[in-house]
Amino acid sequence: MDSDKKEIAVNARKMEHEREIAKKSSPWIGYASTAYQLAIVVLSASILAVSMPMFWSSFVVAGIGIALSLNGLFLWF
Repeated sequence: MDSDKKEIAVNARKMEHEREIAKKSSPWIGYASTAYQLAIVVLSASILAVSMPMFWSSFVVAGIGIALSLNGLFLWF
């Protein structure tokens, strides 16, 4: 009985640690999603405005989204 409790406690601590990591990475994934959507909007606007600077800036915004996604995955910051 005591060994079962110890095993459950170890598993619970492991799951709590994983939950904390998910809590820390969640906002970064949300920011990345916003950046991707913004990149799509800027790209669409560049097509309508026939603007090459807006076209390339949409790729910059998408790159920022990629960086935010990677930060959410690896938690560099």
